Amino acid sequence: MEIEECIAVWYLLNNKKKKLKRRRSLWVHPMLGLRESKGTYNLLHEDLLQDPSKFFNYYLMSIQSFEKLHNILENKLIKKDTTMRRSISSKERLSMTLR
Repeated sequence: MEIEECIAVWYLLNNKKKKLKRRRSLWVHPMLGLRESKGTYNLLHEDLLQDPSKFFNYYLMSIQSFEKLHNILENKLIKKDTTMRRSISSKERLSMTLR
């Protein structure tokens, strides 16, 4: 087999492998990207703070208890923001855990 034939065979096999590669999936689903504008925490939390009885009904604790618990756990709940995405806030993490 001549060198040109070897190169041609290698080229064809190499191109076939590239075509068979699987398309990468998304790192963040588009629905999750809307969390800041359409997420439960952002839609409800500010409204619940205005009505203590609704807040208690939703979280099963008072606003003061929620704030006290958040102050205690805040350092353990905080994650770093990256260049790819913003992290979930410590209050939002606590809210999801309690809910």
